[in-house]
Amino acid sequence: MKTKLLKNTWLLIKPYWTSEEKWSAFARLIVVLAIATVLVRLQVYANDLIKGLYDAIQKFEVAKIAHYAWQFIGVVVIFSALIAIQGYVFGVLTNRWRRWSTKYFTDKWLRDKSYYQMAVTNHQVDNPDQRISEDIDSLTNVTLTLASGLYTSILQLFTFTPLLWTLGGSLNFMIKQQPYHLPGYLVWCTLAYTVVSTVITMVIGQKLAGLNYQQQHYNANFRFGLMRLREHGEQIALFKGEANEKARLNATYQPVFSNYLNILGVSRNLTFFTTAVDYISMMVGVLFALPLFVQNHLSIGSLMQMSSTVGYEYQALSFIMKAYGTIATWRAVVSRLAEFLEKIDLSQQVASEHLISKQSHALTLKDLTLHLPNGDILQKRISLEILPNEKTLITGASGCGKSTLFKVIAGLWPFASGELHIPQTDKMFLSQKPYLPPGTLLEAITYPRASNNLEAEKVEAYLKILDLAHLIPVLYQTQNWHQVLSLGEQQKVSIIRALLQKPAWLFLDEATASLDEPSEEKVYALIALELPNTTIVSIGHRRSLKEFHQRIVKVDQEHKCETA
Repeated sequence: MKTKLLKNTWLLIKPYWTSEEKWSAFARLIVVLAIATVLVRLQVYANDLIKGLYDAIQKFEVAKIAHYAWQFIGVVVIFSALIAIQGYVFGVLTNRWRRWSTKYFTDKWLRDKSYYQMAVTNHQVDNPDQRISEDIDSLTNVTLTLASGLYTSILQLFTFTPLLWTLGGSLNFMIKQQPYHLPGYLVWCTLAYTVVSTVITMVIGQKLAGLNYQQQHYNANFRFGLMRLREHGEQIALFKGEANEKARLNATYQPVFSNYLNILGVSRNLTFFTTAVDYISMMVGVLFALPLFVQNHLSIGSLMQMSSTVGYEYQALSFIMKAYGTIATWRAVVSRLAEFLEKIDLSQQVASEHLISKQSHALTLKDLTLHLPNGDILQKRISLEILPNEKTLITGASGCGKSTLFKVIAGLWPFASGELHIPQTDKMFLSQKPYLPPGTLLEAITYPRASNNLEAEKVEAYLKILDLAHLIPVLYQTQNWHQVLSLGEQQKVSIIRALLQKPAWLFLDEATASLDEPSEEKVYALIALELPNTTIVSIGHRRSLKEFHQRIVKVDQEHKCETA
């Protein structure tokens, strides 16, 4: 388990720290660690001042009291300034790391259509949006916090252990008239106290990492349910599905509530113990040093210096105990992000081993067999050739594999075998339900290209032809267009998108199914007029479509593909 955690951590942090930003990142990290080194040296200096100050107080030496007090105030000012600078540099470093990692994860998720392939190949993860937006933020911040904290603790350990060993000296004591001599007495006492405290902390909080992982999962599911309610509000309202949606939301929130109670229970016990240990540690240095104080007749200043040194030593040794809750969160974040990357890689590995794909001037299918993800055959041994500039209509019963055939041609469906020759020229696919991204209506129509003034004029002309002139005044307005426009209007917008981009091959998967027949005829007449050299391949059921196509290809449930 620990080996896997370390492997996953390296997998997540390596890309940034070996990227083009590595030198600036290491420079900032060095500044953070250098300031941490200076801060530890200031702690040593302040520790010496404590001895002088309390000795002066014990002897009522007013001049020395003022001298040490002003020095201590100076150390505090410098210490505070360095902490502020360190915090700023630390924040810049985490922010730049987060920015770079967000782009890295987003690129991997979008590359080769992984966002789609993950669902198709059954390698989907829950709520990738949360993993990119929140988990990466936690990864960068918490990783650097733990790393800098560990560095400071190690530095304190190597700095204060020899000092504590020297200050504490040896303790001489008798047990059953037998004299004993214990060198480094304060070091051993502090170590024993810390080890016992840390072990108890780990036992109390051992379930916290798993509970935090589950809480992120449950929170994401609940948020997704709320988003789904917002996105499909009209359909839900039409069906009067409020009671059903309420039950669904209550069901998804229940694990959030129950799991958080478990987290609160563990955190309560952990907080109780660590708080008690921290408060006891404020006095434990004095208690440990008291036998040496009595035995060696030390000054109050020496006693306070020993107590302060024990505090620094305890602070260094108790790093794991104090950071246990943070470590639990960090482990959960590392697991979620590593799982995300793993599922992306797995989705890309599910390529069709039996599909021979080549580039050609025509679209040729030779003995092409379509499979479902479970291996069942959807269509088998399809052989078909479509030449450039041809207009082909593919018909058949619902569920016989027509849309899946388009997905294979588009490179979205890996479950296929046979031979596929694909045109080298640009292709465009329009589905039954168009995608309208957020932004202005003009941006939605020209998607994925940026709009310009010339295209705006063309868009207005096409809107008038397709009876959408009422949308011209709102072309530059930003709205949730997939909710504002009817499905028929969305399909017309999608057609305009194709007219603007003028692809060499246009595939329409029931892209006009929501239009009435006169509107559909107007759309295909406009396509024929504006895209005379474009090869059209349509999926449709209406007989009226036949007059706009040269060939009719029928696909049926008996795995037959015939040209009419």
